[in-house]
Amino acid sequence: MTRKFVSSLGTGMVLFLAGCSMEGLDKTVSGIIKPVVKPASSPTLAAARQREAQAGTSACAARHEDTVLLDIDVDTAYVRLKRHFRYKTLEERKRSSGGWVDQGFRHETTPGARYWMKDGVSLEVDGRTLRGWLSMEIERDGQGSIAYLRYCVGGIQGFDAGPDFPGKLTSLVKRVAERR
Repeated sequence: MTRKFVSSLGTGMVLFLAGCSMEGLDKTVSGIIKPVVKPASSPTLAAARQREAQAGTSACAARHEDTVLLDIDVDTAYVRLKRHFRYKTLEERKRSSGGWVDQGFRHETTPGARYWMKDGVSLEVDGRTLRGWLSMEIERDGQGSIAYLRYCVGGIQGFDAGPDFPGKLTSLVKRVAERR
């Protein structure tokens, strides 16, 4: 009994001296004091949870997800698609933007297994330049690889394209990766 009291008293003193109070702490059945976790209400944290534009909004009229099977290894597909769509690594992005990187940017690499790139890209489709956000994950699949595409058509962040755009985008990704 004395040991628990001294332990609780010591914890209380540490929290008091650190500028905290015992308020907001919850005592469990075992006698260990743990903090009560409350959801953050920060607008910055709330925005970070929604890293991609939501479909049906002014940012994204319609969200699309497509899968492209590639007859080429994941590393070669990554290099070709990165170069064609002008995706930048984090270091390249920081250099070209004065150190600023927005929340939507992604460039993760696990050579031989998986790559994930997400950024604003420009595409030439039917003689028009289309600009929008394109998320591309490339994963190893046996001897070949799979590209998962996520993007919006319409809206501020989406591609301003017609209903045939998804087919044209998947064909372009396959053609670029496989050099056909």
